[in-house]
Amino acid sequence: MEKATEIRVPGGPEASAGAVEGRRERKKRELRQRIYDEAGRLFLRQGFDATTVEQISEAADVAQATFFNHYPSKDDLIQQMTSEVLGVVGLLIEEQRKRKAGTVERIGEMAVRATKLIENTQLLTRDLLRALMRKPGGSGRLLADVRATLAEFMRDGQEIGDVRTDRDAEFLAEMLIAVFYGTITHWLNDSDYPFPERMREAADFLCESIAPREGGAEARS
Repeated sequence: MEKATEIRVPGGPEASAGAVEGRRERKKRELRQRIYDEAGRLFLRQGFDATTVEQISEAADVAQATFFNHYPSKDDLIQQMTSEVLGVVGLLIEEQRKRKAGTVERIGEMAVRATKLIENTQLLTRDLLRALMRKPGGSGRLLADVRATLAEFMRDGQEIGDVRTDRDAEFLAEMLIAVFYGTITHWLNDSDYPFPERMREAADFLCESIAPREGGAEARS
């Protein structure tokens, strides 16, 4: 996989392990990581459904039995990648929160970066979204974390006065997720969908929708 889109499993050697056990555990982790990386490259190039355990094992230079020693099934790989990608999304939001910029500029930058990444990983993005829908409970905590981080992002905007305050931050965060998720889903299901343009339009729409209302925090009708 290209460096910009590489998905890696977090984790390192156990600090409490002895020298011999440390080497054994390190080799085990390195082998697991190799299987994971090769699976990611194959998923990225040809998609999850078209990739077999045999192909992953061959690419990682391990026996299929070794693959199953580390991953009970191919589906476990895509679930792990889904969790990691959601973690990366959370980091992207936090990165934007640290920028000295207004909310409109931050949302626009997030849309640009997301568009570039997704365009370069179309097959893998499709499979990750399918994995989310297939087993929503498995990534529930991470999805909740992303939503909570976006809510803080919206509160930042409310505090500096460039996000409406007549709607709570949690609701605005949910709407941001819904708009971008819907745009991505349309693109994944329609090869002629003008994805970059729609992502820009989605960002513009969101920025218009969250802009402060005339008169400040007016009551909802």
